[in-house]
Amino acid sequence: MEIKVRGKNYNVPWEYVLALFLVLLILLIVLITSGALHREAPVAYSSANASAAPSVGANDSALTPSASPDPSKAQPTQNASPSSQATPQPGKSDKININTATMEELMTLPYIGAVKARAIIEYRDKHGPFKSADELLNVKGIGKKTLEKLKPLVTVE
Repeated sequence: MEIKVRGKNYNVPWEYVLALFLVLLILLIVLITSGALHREAPVAYSSANASAAPSVGANDSALTPSASPDPSKAQPTQNASPSSQATPQPGKSDKININTATMEELMTLPYIGAVKARAIIEYRDKHGPFKSADELLNVKGIGKKTLEKLKPLVTVE
């Protein structure tokens, strides 16, 4: 195969061109399947009874995708059971006490997944109870912006 670049002709075996094409195709497939090229906002699941991950069961229809990870902006669906609607939500009426909260309770907070919830509990176990919400800055993975979003939702009683 002859390739012309800036006026010069290069004779390149077709196998080299095919190999380059296949490598680029494999790279593109890996990027697409890993989600690295996904540009939409992350989907957070909202329900009247927020949990870390959607459970598989009879109440699956109660989960609806929501582009907003903020539970105060998420709206419960009509399919939620009456008992789950009575459960208090962070940001609505109750604040989560970060000194006594379980991992599951911490994971109901926006921007707090399993890893950050575990880090909060490990910090609390190692250093004792939090004296103020600002002390969350010492927890790995929580910065100033995340702290400002969490402050209205947490307490240190």
